[in-house]
Amino acid sequence: GVHNPIMAVMQLAQTTMRSEIGKMTLDKTFEERDTMNAAIVSIVNGAAKAWGIQVLRYEIRDIVPPPSIRQAMEMQAEAERRRRAEVLQSE
Repeated sequence: GVHNPIMAVMQLAQTTMRSEIGKMTLDKTFEERDTMNAAIVSIVNGAAKAWGIQVLRYEIRDIVPPPSIRQAMEMQAEAERRRRAEVLQSE
C-alpha cells in the first residue's frame, strides 16, 4: 500500500511528465502541451484508481530547459533566421 497517496500521485505525474517529454523533440515539447497533459492524466489515473483517486487535470505551466539545451535552441533559431533571410534574398 501507499501511505501518502497524494504525494504518490504527484511523484507519478512528475515521473510520467519527464518520460513523455523524453519521447519528444524539444520543439514538439513546447507545441504539444495539451497532448502531454492528457497522456499524463491517463497514465496517472490508471495507477491511482487502486487508491481511489481520480486526476481530472494536469497542467504544465512552464518548461525550463537546462542552459545547454537553451543555447542549442537559440543557435537553431538563429540558423533558421539566417536560412530564411537567404531564401528571401535569393528571390
